[in-house]
Amino acid sequence: MRASEYIVRSFGDSSAWVVEELKRRGVKRVDTSRFQTYAEKFARNAYLVCEQADMNGRGHPESLAAISDVNEMDTILQGLPDAKACDLQALVNDNPVQSPIEASPGRDRQLELFVAATLMLGGCNAKYGSAMKSVSRQQSDAWVEAGGVWVALEVKRVKSLRRLESCLLDRSGIVEQLGRSELYLGVGCIDVSVAINPSDAVLHTQRSHEEIDASLRDRLRNFVLEYNSVFRRAFTRSAKLIGILVVDQTFVYHDGTGVFEYKSNYFIDGLDRCRPKTRAMEAFKRAIVLGSRNCVNLDKLKRVPGIADIPMLMGLRPMDQVISMRHHQSDKSP
Repeated sequence: MRASEYIVRSFGDSSAWVVEELKRRGVKRVDTSRFQTYAEKFARNAYLVCEQADMNGRGHPESLAAISDVNEMDTILQGLPDAKACDLQALVNDNPVQSPIEASPGRDRQLELFVAATLMLGGCNAKYGSAMKSVSRQQSDAWVEAGGVWVALEVKRVKSLRRLESCLLDRSGIVEQLGRSELYLGVGCIDVSVAINPSDAVLHTQRSHEEIDASLRDRLRNFVLEYNSVFRRAFTRSAKLIGILVVDQTFVYHDGTGVFEYKSNYFIDGLDRCRPKTRAMEAFKRAIVLGSRNCVNLDKLKRVPGIADIPMLMGLRPMDQVISMRHHQSDKSP
C-alpha cells in the first residue's frame, strides 16, 4: 500500500477497525487489550479530551494515549498488510496509561513498526519482525530499502533527556546495534515526545495554526541544537550511521474554536556527503514525507550549525485526527 491508498477513518471507526483487524490476523488477547478499551470508550464518546484538559494543560492521560496509539496502530496495519500475529502480539500487552519510568515493550515495538509502516507507505520496501529471521543473524528493528540500498533501522523511545546519550551511545544503544548489523548503512530513530513532555501536557492556545507550527518546529530545532555534541559523537563513532530521525508528537487545543490536534514534528539529519549515503538518506527522507501523508518539507528552514545537511520536516496528522468538539458531543454518559 502507498499513502495515496490509505483509508482515512474517524477515531471511533479507526479504533473499532484496529480491534477487528488484529483479531483477523490471529493476535491473541485482543479483547483484554488497551485497544479494546479504546474502542469501547470511543464508541460511547467517553474521550472528550479537550473538556477534560484544564487550563494548565493537564489532559486525561488515557484519552491522549488512545489517540496516539490508535493512530499509530492504524498506520501499522494499513502500511504493513503482511505483518503476522507473531509480529503484532507484543503490541497489545501494554496498559492504556504508563508512567514515563515504567518499561513499555508493547509501545517500543509499536514505534518500530510505525516507522517501518510510514516508510512503506512512502514507497520504500521494508523487512521487519519474523521476516528478518530469514535474512539476518543480528536482527535490527527493521531493514529498509532506500535509494536502491538496504539500510538497517534502529529505533528507541527516549523517556528522559538524561537517557538520550545512552540511547545513542551505550553498548545497547543505536550506534552499537547498527555496528552489529550485516548491512553497510544504518539510520537511527529516537522518539523524544515523552522526554520533552513527560506529563503529556496539552498546549492551550489562541494562536493560528501556522504560528503553532512554527513554535513546535523551533522547539525541536532548539532540542537538536542543545544536544548537538551528542549527535555529532554518534556520527563520529559510527561510519554506518547516515542519519538520525527525531520525532516529537504534541497535543494542541485551540481555545475558542474547540479544535484539538495531534501534531508530529520530524527532524532528520545526516553528515556524510558520500554519494551512496546521500542518495540513501534523501530516499529515506522522501519516504518519511510521503508516508506521513500530510508532511510538509521545509527546505528553507535555517540549518543547525555542524549537523544539518538534510532539512527539518514538519508532519501534520491527516484530517481524521483533528477533533472538533462540536462533532463529538454526546448525550450518552461515559
